[in-house]
Amino acid sequence: MSASRIFVACALAAALGGCGVFTPEKNALSPDYIEPKKWLSSEGKYEDAIVRHIQCEIMSGIWEATSPRNPALNVPWLKSSKWGTAVTLTITVEDQSALNPGVSFINPIGTAASAQSFTLGLGASGSANATRTETIQFTYVNSDLWAQAKASVRSASDHLSCEEAQHGVMIESDLKIWQFIYDKAVIASLGNGTSSYRGWFPYNTFTENLTFVAALGGNITPTWKLTRISANNSGTFLSATRTNTNQLTITIGPIGTYASDKGPTQLSTGAQNQHNTQVQAGAIATQIPTQPSTH
Repeated sequence: MSASRIFVACALAAALGGCGVFTPEKNALSPDYIEPKKWLSSEGKYEDAIVRHIQCEIMSGIWEATSPRNPALNVPWLKSSKWGTAVTLTITVEDQSALNPGVSFINPIGTAASAQSFTLGLGASGSANATRTETIQFTYVNSDLWAQAKASVRSASDHLSCEEAQHGVMIESDLKIWQFIYDKAVIASLGNGTSSYRGWFPYNTFTENLTFVAALGGNITPTWKLTRISANNSGTFLSATRTNTNQLTITIGPIGTYASDKGPTQLSTGAQNQHNTQVQAGAIATQIPTQPSTH
């Protein structure tokens, strides 16, 4: 998605009073649509690809840390059915537009040779801001992910690659989740995370946050200068900005409730509270830079 195409789409919408006034489309250049006969939405397929990508990287981390080829790492609890991984994915799109027209009226005084004049400047400003945020949360049972990882490799000595699920940059790139999981397994194996037997659960929980923010924008300032009138000689006449924020929070901890007809799998109360706190903190942090300026 090029900056020029984003700007053209948003600038045209701003000129019609749309950019920042109506609910933003998640894809600025293509509205979400349902495919004929397949009944799949375009944005739904995109978001599903992100979720499959995240799932693969978690599977890879658990597999690498507990693979039989790594006898030095003693973390059997990581792949047990008593531990799970909670994931919260937040997708935010924000449209902003601003209109700042200005005009100056020039009234010459005296003869043309005197080069004296009286100038009256008039200006106005207006801005609009609309934010759309969608959040989903789900929890895996680690033993299920480990079983899927085992079925995906040819032998216990193989690595589980997620390159096929990585299709770009930001949230679609290599998220290095396996490093996060593997490094915590190293700490647990060395026994520095517990004063008890190192083969038991050493952690209450461990969490990772990833946030990607991309902002694309542009401005248009046509200028007119006539004998008695000039327009937009200073400042920006029309500006438009599209900001995309993807936030990912992953928490690994003991399972408190397993999936049933009464509800989905959830981590223990302490682990879930830690996860929710991180999600809320991330949401606050991403909102601070987007507040409109008072200057």
